[in-house]
Amino acid sequence: MSRNYGALARDCNLSSSEFVKNITSSEGNEDIIWGLRCGRLDALSIGEEDDESDCLNFTVREGDDLGWLGYYIGNSSALETLHINDMPWEIDRIDDFLGGLNRNRSIQELWIYDDLGDAISEKLGDFFRNNKRLTNLELRYFEIGDENARKLGLALRRTSLKSLELAQNLLSKEGFAEIVNAASTQSQIEHLLVSSNNVGRVGCTTLGALLGSGALNNLKNLYLEYNRIDDSSLQTLASGLTKNTTLGVLSLCGNRSITGNGLRSLIPFLQSESCSLRDFYCYHNNCIDDVGAAALADGLTKNRSLTRLWFDPTDCGIEEGWQSFVTLLCDTSSINNTYLSNHTLELIGESCNYGSSINHVHDRVRDFLRMSTHATRKEVAIRKIFLSHRDLDMEPFFQWELKFLPLIVSWFRKSHGYDVFLTTNIQCRKLSAVYKFIRGLPLQVVHGRQTACRRCGRKRRFIET
Repeated sequence: MSRNYGALARDCNLSSSEFVKNITSSEGNEDIIWGLRCGRLDALSIGEEDDESDCLNFTVREGDDLGWLGYYIGNSSALETLHINDMPWEIDRIDDFLGGLNRNRSIQELWIYDDLGDAISEKLGDFFRNNKRLTNLELRYFEIGDENARKLGLALRRTSLKSLELAQNLLSKEGFAEIVNAASTQSQIEHLLVSSNNVGRVGCTTLGALLGSGALNNLKNLYLEYNRIDDSSLQTLASGLTKNTTLGVLSLCGNRSITGNGLRSLIPFLQSESCSLRDFYCYHNNCIDDVGAAALADGLTKNRSLTRLWFDPTDCGIEEGWQSFVTLLCDTSSINNTYLSNHTLELIGESCNYGSSINHVHDRVRDFLRMSTHATRKEVAIRKIFLSHRDLDMEPFFQWELKFLPLIVSWFRKSHGYDVFLTTNIQCRKLSAVYKFIRGLPLQVVHGRQTACRRCGRKRRFIET
């Protein structure tokens, strides 16, 4: 049972440097206590050195009284970020620390990368319920059983989270369902990561239903990595994704039971007019093969949002499938189909070791992708048409008659200055296209008549059609 440090504080001289020295094991830890007491500290890491943040680090040793550390954290109104990377195994010391942390109302970002057992759901209930400023919660590297998942879910319903990450928690599909249902009550949540857990079909069904109902209508990033998701699980998830209008990032990395055929369940989502997906991650999967490439190419044919398709071309089964991506990016069967090709994608295939995969991406795919990097979709479409159709067929434009002629001239004029045309004689091709257009128009002069001009009196011939 944790001690009441609030009562102990009334009998201690908290402003005494001797007192602070007695409850810490080093000068660095003393400075942190003073920073918390004086309200000068807004970010703190406890345990091992935290190289990924700018937090000051409180290294726990034998002489550190964690109860007093928790007391000062609980009283702080300036502390916004707390990372717990390593804690001692003594239950009493952990309980004393969490008893003080429970009273904090200023922390906005809490990371716990250590196994605190049942303490997360049982000891921090008041913290989750009463801290209305908490927006970012990450729990990693410890087991969350079904009962603790239920308690944690109940506690999270009182928070105002925008970001929730659960990684390597041995979370079962039932436990995942409990927590995701709790997260769905947070309409403001934007980032959800569940990695290296057992989400399975039950979890995907729950998440898909919530996405379809609009409960997570602000979700922008969804990471479901290494969760034993298979084709049937993906299908239930995809049914909810189809109705989502906010998701910008989707990661299914490490789910090796998803096949190329399984990716076809994502086609309605990718082709939806409301799809806002920008990045799709498929590293360490078996689904990126010739069948998967064809499925993704079909799904992205009408997609206008996805700019990056991430997978490792050095570790996939694509051989003939590259042609599916070539056709996706530039369908040369007609000028109209070239214009309607995908001009949004900027990346297809990138090794985890960035840059090492450049020679494993099909040459034509790489060339077409480069066009989209620094140009508008309209400009890219024009480039592809001129590259793919050397002898432009004007017949499809005859239906607009002479009204289309100024547009053709303007189209060629705008093409000047594009890098791809530096070695192309645009002027000659413009004259050729205009000649074909005019020559191909059906004869429209039926008869003419002469009449006097009202201004000068000269007789002029007017064409009648």
